[in-house]
Amino acid sequence: MKASAFRRSFAFLFDILIVMFVLSLVFRLAGDRVIKGQIDNFQEIYDQYQSDLSDYYDSRDSIINDYTNEIITIEARDTQLETLSDEFNTLHEGDISTIFKYYYSVTLFFIFGFGVINYGYNLLLHGQTFGRKLMKVELTGNINWWSLLLREFFWKSIFWGITLGLGIIVDLLLISLTKSKKTIRDRITNTYVIYSGTVYPF
Repeated sequence: MKASAFRRSFAFLFDILIVMFVLSLVFRLAGDRVIKGQIDNFQEIYDQYQSDLSDYYDSRDSIINDYTNEIITIEARDTQLETLSDEFNTLHEGDISTIFKYYYSVTLFFIFGFGVINYGYNLLLHGQTFGRKLMKVELTGNINWWSLLLREFFWKSIFWGITLGLGIIVDLLLISLTKSKKTIRDRITNTYVIYSGTVYPF
């Protein structure tokens, strides 16, 4: 019996928790330090930026309060807010791009890291992950390192990432609405997911 979208989805969500736990651990132990090490003086720049940002908001609130309390006019408020914003942006013009570079690198780390760890996790267990066992579903068919690489790395990480999650919706629709309950990755790799629990005739 082919596994339902419900069982496949919850099996995947459970496996995501395991993969993300391992990935977060790797990030804390090494990834964060490596990424920051590629950016000169990142921690000092980031700490100063956060400190100045806090001061910026305090000053902004003070200007708005002065206007609310009718100490300054609306024209004075707008002029002071614009000046404050311009000064902050000028002061941290280079810092913003540095901080963006860090977060961009972190995003790539998690996208590719998820793919690599998820692939290794599936390869180690021959596709019979803890999530699938919990939901009593089984990956069958042509299971080898190549088919798992296509399914778990290129499809679930690269394709889903490139399509900004649209690939997940397509998969759910194919599982829910087609008689075969096979996704595109199932067809490409000649694999399928079946329900391995007891099927009662009533």
